[in-house]
Amino acid sequence: MTCRDALEILADYLDGTLPLRKRLSLDLHLSLCRHCRAYLDNYKRAIQASRDVLTDQSLCDKLPEDLIQAILAKRKQLDRVD
Repeated sequence: MTCRDALEILADYLDGTLPLRKRLSLDLHLSLCRHCRAYLDNYKRAIQASRDVLTDQSLCDKLPEDLIQAILAKRKQLDRVD
């Protein structure tokens, strides 16, 4: 597995929807690649920061309105795809 391959399946990996064979392959890659481990760590932090903003109204109040609208528009777009 290449780093590019790993990055393409990280969301499914974290969601727990990755097939066993791919998950094991990614686990092996992560055990060998410090760059991908660091990327995964930052990816998890970004997800958590997003959740924190959505659950803490005081943080939402500090966000620029155009950023909020862009996030909401993208979310609606993704909901229509599912």
